[in-house]
Amino acid sequence: SFAFTVEKTISKNCVVRIIIILLNIQLDMLLERVRILCGRIIAAQIFLIFNFSKSCTSFAANQQLMLCYREVNMHKDQVRKFYKVLWDAHDKDAIPTVLHENFTFRGSLGQEKRGHAGFAEYVDMVHKALGNYECVIEELVAEANKVFAKMTFTGIHRDDFMGFNPSQKRVSWSGCALFTFEGELIKDVWVLGDLKNLEEQLKRNQS
Repeated sequence: SFAFTVEKTISKNCVVRIIIILLNIQLDMLLERVRILCGRIIAAQIFLIFNFSKSCTSFAANQQLMLCYREVNMHKDQVRKFYKVLWDAHDKDAIPTVLHENFTFRGSLGQEKRGHAGFAEYVDMVHKALGNYECVIEELVAEANKVFAKMTFTGIHRDDFMGFNPSQKRVSWSGCALFTFEGELIKDVWVLGDLKNLEEQLKRNQS
């Protein structure tokens, strides 16, 4: 829901809205004091000025909040594209539309890559070893220029992988990924995978 998303993705920009609400409460109290001390005519003049100013600041705050909300959703959409297009569909032509030119990457298998070419090599390596490879997004949480993803990775072990011969059996492992954005593009991805569980599966499948 909208409320849940805003609660999960509140950033420094979104806090402006809360501050303005608190300021408006204080200004309302001040206006009441002016009415008592200065009389109704002066208070009425101040009231008109105050309400005009309040409507302007409220509009600005709402605009800022909507920009924050749209940016967060855009980042989440890029993370979904990262997995569904670059990984699941193995579409390397789409890399420039998702990743920053100075992209850095640490994969769930522990390898580190830089740039578009380095990342493409890693994707090819995983797909070569695991057929029908798929990245399942379990949950996404976003804040400011970062997105956290709870993940499951799965595929058919069809080629040498982590020192194990192909078994033609499915393996799956859990992981988590932290994405950092620069503008609309992903600048860095840091992924941690449950390699112990993965290795245990690979060992069992050898028998």
